[in-house]
Amino acid sequence: MEETTLRNMALLCSVIGLILLFWFSGQIRLTADIDKITIDNIGLGVRVCGNIISERVSNNHIFLDIEDQTGKIKFVIFNTTAFKLNETGISPYELKEGIGVCVPGVVEEHPKGSGELELIYRKGDIIIT
Repeated sequence: MEETTLRNMALLCSVIGLILLFWFSGQIRLTADIDKITIDNIGLGVRVCGNIISERVSNNHIFLDIEDQTGKIKFVIFNTTAFKLNETGISPYELKEGIGVCVPGVVEEHPKGSGELELIYRKGDIIIT
């Protein structure tokens, strides 16, 4: 094989490997106790299991407070991603106070600079326990 062919194959394999690594890293979700979620986790995908202690709908956005044995956190499903719930087999009407859930989300700080963390639903299975 020529040197240029080998170099091009190596470059192609490297690019494919980076794309796969990036894709797989977005699929990994750490299951965490709420008190273990910190400001250092902003931007990371996590899964939290607990009970819904309050729920509110505003402009078709769904706001839940979820509590486990270690603390509580806000969980937000924006109206632009709420349609993805149907893909998981969950109706937004099932997400009511007192229900146990395991939810995937991306850790965000809201409002910025406040130190208050919340999980934003992007995709993935919400499991009613």
